[in-house]
Amino acid sequence: MQYIYTDYYRRYGKEHPKLIHRIFPWLIDPQIRHFILFRKWKKSNNNLHKFWLEIRMKNLKKISFIDIPPQTEIGKGLYMYHVGSVIVNNRAKIGSNVTLSPGITIGKTINKVTSKDECPVIGSRVWIGANAIIVGGVTIGDNVLIAANTFITKNVPSNSIVFGNPAVIKQNKKNATKGYINNPV
Repeated sequence: MQYIYTDYYRRYGKEHPKLIHRIFPWLIDPQIRHFILFRKWKKSNNNLHKFWLEIRMKNLKKISFIDIPPQTEIGKGLYMYHVGSVIVNNRAKIGSNVTLSPGITIGKTINKVTSKDECPVIGSRVWIGANAIIVGGVTIGDNVLIAANTFITKNVPSNSIVFGNPAVIKQNKKNATKGYINNPV
């Protein structure tokens, strides 16, 4: 399976039917279309082609409500359940098999001591619930479940469940995302 279509596989559990969707691209969910354009931008070496893809992503943002700049580092198999506002800083890093729910923000803070922007690093096999906010130079480990409406400003170790505002971390949950990460790649 090509790296570019891993997001499609996470959503539907099958290979991307390239020919049908080239002729009828509106048959694909807007989130998946956005992610495919995002992956094509990453793969392209042609500045004119990248510019054209950026225009298409900006137009698609009106119906997908996704604001993930193409400069963001994202692993394979990104997934969204529903259409809804998702905002990710361009310097954030997101691992493989991550699920984003509507209303989330993954953003930066400015460190007052060093005057440096700090952005989150999110590991693999992470499920982020609706309206969760992750800000600052935090690291989210692998196999982490972040509950809805959680506000995270500190590091979260692998194999954890996080909930609340301020965030409460329950560690050593080996199957924290079991049943939440569907069709991993």
